[in-house]
Amino acid sequence: MPASVHYHPWTHRTALLLTAATLLLIIVGGGVTTLRAGDTEPTWSLRFWEWFQPPSELLQKEGHIWEMSHRQLGTVVGFVAIAFIALLWRKEPRPWVRKLGYLAFAGVVAQGVLGGARVLVVSDEGDALRSAMEVETAAGAQSLRYLFALVHAGLAYLLFALMVCLVWLTSRHWREEATATDDARKIRRGCIAAAAIVFAQLLAGAYLRHALLWTTAKVVLHVTGALLVALAAAWLATSVFRARGRLEVLEPPALHFLFLAQLQIFLGILAFVAGTGSHARDFSYGWTAVLHTGHQVVGPLLFAGSALLVLRAFRSLDLAP
Repeated sequence: MPASVHYHPWTHRTALLLTAATLLLIIVGGGVTTLRAGDTEPTWSLRFWEWFQPPSELLQKEGHIWEMSHRQLGTVVGFVAIAFIALLWRKEPRPWVRKLGYLAFAGVVAQGVLGGARVLVVSDEGDALRSAMEVETAAGAQSLRYLFALVHAGLAYLLFALMVCLVWLTSRHWREEATATDDARKIRRGCIAAAAIVFAQLLAGAYLRHALLWTTAKVVLHVTGALLVALAAAWLATSVFRARGRLEVLEPPALHFLFLAQLQIFLGILAFVAGTGSHARDFSYGWTAVLHTGHQVVGPLLFAGSALLVLRAFRSLDLAP
């Protein structure tokens, strides 16, 4: 079936809008973590429209605008996701692409539930939730908070990567032809390994950012993970271009992946030199905060690039995604 049969412009545009809104949500979420602005609003109302307060009210409490903007953007992402799956249901002829869209919507809902649960775990209104989880001490509640934050971050990375793949799958550039070569299967395994390394590195970084456990051993471990990501990106780019055009479909995403890996390492070095931060809240959004947040935001872009590489590598071997 020709690729043009799969293309519906509004489905693709809505996928782009959903992905852009999710990226903005990740940026604001990174700002919340960097500035330690989380839990400035310790309640979680199910009447989401109450979150949309005038800026004058949000600015009355330091950090409040970051926390509430994150919730507001999450609400917007939810409504865009509803529009996206409605378009997929009506216009998308490929059942497996529709299922991926439904999975993305389920992820958006799960993210909202996790965010609310995390707030309630540490709030004064969370006694019932802590009791149900058999958490009695403040230290236990803090550990549970880190666990929720880690799962929340990991799911965000997976969800954003899935949305980036859906943008490509709903575009007019979806290709039916295969490009099999002698090295293609090795490259496919390399793409999967690179995506796994990047995801593990992102989880480690998220835990360090939330728990602020910057010991020497943990810094060395994180740097080692960054080097593995850089080596995987360099190996993939070298292997793809050594095919001398036989894997042309993988050349642009391999280059983008290599560039993002180098950018992530560069931002990580600058962020470390600028300082690792402290447990205290600091709402002055200076260059240090910009570097830390930028380092956090490039991570999901890097993982999304690796996921797209995996998808396109499977397509290059004429294998079903």
